[in-house]
Amino acid sequence: MKVPAIYTAQWALVTVLSTLRGIRCLTGPASPVPVRSRESLTVRCSYQTGFESHKKYWCKGGFWKNCDIVITTSGTEGDTTSGRFTIRDEQTQRTFSVTMTGVTQEDEDTYFCGVERFWTADDMYEIKVTVLPGVCRREAPWTDVLDFPETFQELSVGESIGVSCREQYEKKTLMLQCKEEAGNIHFFPRDLLTSCKEKCRRVGILSPNITLFPDQEYYGPGEEVTVRCPEGSEPNVRVLQCVPEATGNRWNTTRVFCSQTSFTLGPSHVINQTEIHPWDPWDLYMGPTFGLVIPISLKLLGLLSFLCWKGISTLSGKYCKSSKAPTEPHTEPHAISGCKESNVYHQDDKRENKRIFSEREEELYENLHHCIPGK
Repeated sequence: MKVPAIYTAQWALVTVLSTLRGIRCLTGPASPVPVRSRESLTVRCSYQTGFESHKKYWCKGGFWKNCDIVITTSGTEGDTTSGRFTIRDEQTQRTFSVTMTGVTQEDEDTYFCGVERFWTADDMYEIKVTVLPGVCRREAPWTDVLDFPETFQELSVGESIGVSCREQYEKKTLMLQCKEEAGNIHFFPRDLLTSCKEKCRRVGILSPNITLFPDQEYYGPGEEVTVRCPEGSEPNVRVLQCVPEATGNRWNTTRVFCSQTSFTLGPSHVINQTEIHPWDPWDLYMGPTFGLVIPISLKLLGLLSFLCWKGISTLSGKYCKSSKAPTEPHTEPHAISGCKESNVYHQDDKRENKRIFSEREEELYENLHHCIPGK
């Protein structure tokens, strides 16, 4: 059976269009696309209206017919990740992007952005990826500690550069080398950051109008700073010193402040700070506020003594009354007279104790009068 010429022409046209990759719906970056070793690469391709719901993919290989699909979308908007590769379809923008992380020399090859089509060959856009040698860049934490030359941006693997410690560290010149170790590219030696010892920073000022001489932001090991306070005040430390240590430097004190040397209590009474003594426990008994402790204690002691004496006298009286009872008709007369005599002795003792206590109290009050300040 002979195929009509019209169908043969249509099939030939489809075949030709299938071989013209990237001219129908796909566009992308110009080749080659360079990327540094151990860094990331992102490639963005665009497609035309009508292909939003079609699957997109990233294909690796030298020829579009037999390349290996590395990662593909699900046909919906969003991200898809597989290992080091991530593909993102932004259907509202009609673009999709592919990101490769941790690029190595083995990743250098020819790749294709692909859009799946129905009933015909997929649309594909060819991109060549070139992997360049890795570099060490001017970035933290190195820039936090080291001063690089003003024109420096990056250093290729195997190259070296001279740097110095920044202002806040002791002055020192060092050599940095860019190396690749265990798949990572970095400056070498890694412990070079610890070679810069930090200076003493300007101390925190806790009092107003305080001045330092010399006044600067950083001080080197052994440097001294004079502290000055406003008139009428004195610094807690007159001279500061930056003390060197194994891993850095520190001040010989943690803070600086001014203390008042004198203050006025009245129109003509001034007490210097040197006249102010630490608190003494005797102030509790002799001070102007608590000076009544002694006389109050004496009054309580006297009251307690009186109550004790009163109790003994009452018991003695009860004993004498019981002795006068007629329960023993043959009681000797001298027993009763003994009670009377004892009662007389108690009355004499009472008068004598009151006299002695009054004399002691007057003597204590006289001494207290001399001890209390201002009396």
